Amino acid sequence: MTMLDPKTKATIIHSVLSEQALRPECEVLSFQGENGSKRYQAVALSKDDANIACIFSLPTKARNIYVTVSDGDRAVLRRVLATLEDMEEESPILLGNVLQLDSSELRERNIVGLILLPPNTSNLLSHLPLDMSVGDIQYRFLLVVFLSRTEHEVWKSKGHDALMDFFTDTDKDLVSFGAPARCVHPHGVG
Repeated sequence: MTMLDPKTKATIIHSVLSEQALRPECEVLSFQGENGSKRYQAVALSKDDANIACIFSLPTKARNIYVTVSDGDRAVLRRVLATLEDMEEESPILLGNVLQLDSSELRERNIVGLILLPPNTSNLLSHLPLDMSVGDIQYRFLLVVFLSRTEHEVWKSKGHDALMDFFTDTDKDLVSFGAPARCVHPHGVG
């Protein structure tokens, strides 16, 4: 079983909550895996809109701190962050990585993957450093940005730069947790 170091927890929470747009308190929650390991996440609400939350991991073994700001289902978002920590135990997860996701809850929202970007990509998280030390351990904040089918295809066929251009051209909303998937007739009818 993995334990959450109190000093690490306090330092990460303080760093994230130092943003004035977030409420000064958060709720710490966890998921327990079949092997007994726990993955901890904190949820802090926006001061302006209680539907928007900043959700971030509180790592026990991982060296990345996964963070997102979203209006999505908080349990689903927390589960994605916990899954990222599980994946990190198997192989390194780095800035710029694109990961494909497969879950009915995500597909319903037209989400098929994610990309990991610097936290300053989000206006609400621009105060976070990319790297932070707690004691002698170095952590990295990674912003989790969810990808639609179209965005994933742009990345797959044209690469990272094209995806960033696509985000700019389409005014990518980093907070909105995808639109429900719709069936669209290929000829624009129906």
